[in-house]
Amino acid sequence: MLAKLFFISLCLFGGAKANILLTFKNVMLTCETDNDVEELAFVTSITANRLKPHLPSGQDCSKIAIEHSMIPILYDGSLADITRVNILLLEDNKIEQIQPGAFRNLKVQEGMSLKFNRLTEIRSGVFNDIQVPFLYLSYNYISRIDRDAFDNMTSLRSLYLDNNKLAYIDSNWFKNTPQLRKLVLQQNTIDYIPAFAFNNLAMSRYHSPEVDLSNNLIRLINRDAFKRERQWSRFNFVSLAHNEVQDLSLDWLKNVEIKTLDLSYNRIMCLNRGGLAGANSVNYVDGNPWICTCLQEVKQKEFKKYGQVVAEEAFKRCQI
Repeated sequence: MLAKLFFISLCLFGGAKANILLTFKNVMLTCETDNDVEELAFVTSITANRLKPHLPSGQDCSKIAIEHSMIPILYDGSLADITRVNILLLEDNKIEQIQPGAFRNLKVQEGMSLKFNRLTEIRSGVFNDIQVPFLYLSYNYISRIDRDAFDNMTSLRSLYLDNNKLAYIDSNWFKNTPQLRKLVLQQNTIDYIPAFAFNNLAMSRYHSPEVDLSNNLIRLINRDAFKRERQWSRFNFVSLAHNEVQDLSLDWLKNVEIKTLDLSYNRIMCLNRGGLAGANSVNYVDGNPWICTCLQEVKQKEFKKYGQVVAEEAFKRCQI
């Protein structure tokens, strides 16, 4: 009887042990120091839920890489408390989900990349409050982002969300991200830019943001899309190239300064109401089905109402 009970207990214990959730299962971890050549980097195979205990003791990793593995879920705490690393690469690991708290207290000096995974959403609590200047989420399947998912990222300067499945922009994103100056949203399925869409990006006289919205499905741009509430708005670069824009709203650039505006390869035939970026700016408008008389009017306003107008092929077609 005792032997039978012992056998049952052993089975239950073994089953519980087997069901422990592990983030990393036989994955290769590479740690490079500042002085490492690739052949001398620390490389080991790990099976664990937390990464930090498996980093080499007595030395800092300038670059940590786990790539080309199978990691469906990054569980709470799996990359927590890693504070001395320049680059963190988690690319091509088939990651489908990141739980809130997975990066708790993470401090990356340069950049973190989660490119080429299978993420479909970014939840609140995943990236909030972590320290990372450059964040790459490109080439996933992201279609949903919680409105506060990127709040309180005080060191974030560049965010790459290109090549995903995003169909919208939320003007509530990026609260208390005072250094965010580059936002890449190209190659998504966005069809509309709402009012004050970039209200929370870092703007000042000396630091103007760059926004790349090329290769989407944008048809409509709210007249206040690039404005800030009660403030003058400045952008260093805005790309709307390769979209479906046909018309621009009246005064869509009132109180908005854009140094380089790219509207090439849309469906613009005439500037019926809206205009282009003003003096000291460059406007790329080639690849549109311009009516030649309308394009002639635009050319006449170059360096006057508008800045430089670049449309070499269209000018050639219209003999301007």
